[in-house]
Amino acid sequence: MTTPPKRTTIDPGLAAALAGQVQLPLGDLMRQAGVALRGAKRWILLGLLTWLSVALLTTLLGLVLGLSEVVAGSLSVVATAPVALWLTMFAVRRLAGVQTGARDLLAYRPALGHAAVVLLLASLVLSGAEALLGPLWSLPVALLYGLLTSQALFLSADRGVDAFTAVGWSVRACLPLLPALLVLHVLLSAIVLLGALTLGIGLLWAAPFAVLALGAVSLRLFGTTAAAARG
Repeated sequence: MTTPPKRTTIDPGLAAALAGQVQLPLGDLMRQAGVALRGAKRWILLGLLTWLSVALLTTLLGLVLGLSEVVAGSLSVVATAPVALWLTMFAVRRLAGVQTGARDLLAYRPALGHAAVVLLLASLVLSGAEALLGPLWSLPVALLYGLLTSQALFLSADRGVDAFTAVGWSVRACLPLLPALLVLHVLLSAIVLLGALTLGIGLLWAAPFAVLALGAVSLRLFGTTAAAARG
């Protein structure tokens, strides 16, 4: 079992990403995700189903308790944070060829609080933008924030940093790559949509593929300390 380090030092790989020196060849990322898909689908699907079940249960609980929409949403975010974190790290470790069992994923428990904060910040930005701009105009704000902070969850777990440091590092690394990230997310959204149109059967392939492709972005940008500690 590997234990993620708690450190704020900037290693060479992280420094290169923060300096905008890492490129994202979309073809390579998609190929990596495709290769890693075999044998990983059932675990990712199980994680996604668990995430959906927890989100639905906490939303129902919020309705039963008469909580406000914001409070109920926050409760759902906190409840699903562990699954989101472990799905993220499973994908990256799988792509890196690192052993990934339940004990390995549980080693990221110290990052759960920071992961919840990262996800709560995203939820608050979305809620605030919707309240100020309305549902339509809030979408570009939510998309931009989501793309810029898309690596924060991974960084909080893999580098053992606090949520705000992770968000800051994610913004610095992703800002120069916004066009490539936007194209990738459009492609993945189209793949998932096509999967859904096949009576949902295609989602058995499309959803895990999307998770792995996003993990490939993290691995390409920063590498992973799990792989460094493998030897």
